[in-house]
Amino acid sequence: LKDPAALEDTLYRALRVKAIVVQEDEIEAGPRMKLNLGHTIGHALELLVKDQNPLAHGDAVAVGMMVASEIALNRGWLCPGDYTRIMDLLHLLAPAEHWKDLDSQAVVTATGLDKKRRAGVLHVVLPLEIGHVKVVSDVTEQELIRAIERVKGHGP
Repeated sequence: LKDPAALEDTLYRALRVKAIVVQEDEIEAGPRMKLNLGHTIGHALELLVKDQNPLAHGDAVAVGMMVASEIALNRGWLCPGDYTRIMDLLHLLAPAEHWKDLDSQAVVTATGLDKKRRAGVLHVVLPLEIGHVKVVSDVTEQELIRAIERVKGHGP
């Protein structure tokens, strides 16, 4: 984040990869689902704050990535070192004043409206390590609430 040229190059390369994945999986049935890391919770946050204090999509997804990282850590899938690196970076990007006061149960309820839900099943992308993720459909409501509460209690 301190080197604008490096950040620009990283973003450019990431967008090129995303464009290729989207082109190869237009209906979001395979590899493209992995691009949704953070989107399940992110979309719920956007929905809950849209009328009072709108949250930018990227900020909402950053919070969702923190929640997903918390779940992965709790499951023993994400090592503490990667978890710390992810959380430290994302706390720089997601302004807490927009979401820290939200009711965790309301956030979980709002995930039920997410377009990523298919046939009543909520698909969540969890990080296994930096650069590798897994799409799961077994995240419980309690896991989500616990992870949201932990994320709300962390950071600046």
